[in-house]
Amino acid sequence: MKIYDRRNQPITDWRGWTRPKEEGQWRSTRSAMELARSWFTSPVPVVPSEIADLLRSHQLTREAILQDGWPELKTPLPYPGEGRNHDLVVVGEVRGQPMLLTVEGKVDETMGPAVGTYWRKSNRVSSSRAWRRIDALLFAAFGAEAVAIEAPWRSLSYQLLTATVGTAIEASTRSCAMAVLCVHEFVRESAKPDFLARNAADFRAFLRALGQPGASASHLYGPFTVAVPGTSRTMPVLVGKAQYRGTTR
Repeated sequence: MKIYDRRNQPITDWRGWTRPKEEGQWRSTRSAMELARSWFTSPVPVVPSEIADLLRSHQLTREAILQDGWPELKTPLPYPGEGRNHDLVVVGEVRGQPMLLTVEGKVDETMGPAVGTYWRKSNRVSSSRAWRRIDALLFAAFGAEAVAIEAPWRSLSYQLLTATVGTAIEASTRSCAMAVLCVHEFVRESAKPDFLARNAADFRAFLRALGQPGASASHLYGPFTVAVPGTSRTMPVLVGKAQYRGTTR
């Protein structure tokens, strides 16, 4: 497989990885650099073993072949403003059908604000469209019954919400038959245990809201049907977490 930079030139070493928007993320033991290193454990890009294992954990992706990837790729979301910034987008195929994988890298960084908190803050600003975007994203992922300031949706991670719907949008744009969202977590000695526990709880709560209780790492769940905003299409999306434990690669 190949991974490309913003000029669509092949990346041949992890040091050539497209830099994240926040420069502070580009350092050892932070997610952006850890993610880059994980895909370059050889002279050419190689799927990290924990992501390969995650794909093999589900019958729909067991035969997936990943082909081309782009770090730091942005997908427009409903209502102009903040888009979904994927840490990595990879296209491939499974049983002859096109598929899309998006990756959200994490060490112990936050999963973003709670949906309800962000909605209320935005709703108090007359010029903000963020609360409308949240409503559209909730509708896409959970249907008409989802209300941003009511349980369980108010406590969900906004980042996981944008990641899920952004994955469905990007997969639809690329005419894929299915999509996978992978949270790739790097468990380091430097990571704060309470931050890791917070992220694990956020992940479980989001999967529970999708209808999957008892979610854990190393398993793909779904597919969940996600509506593609602005269209009449839906996209089956699998969601899972891959974990790497060990020293820096």
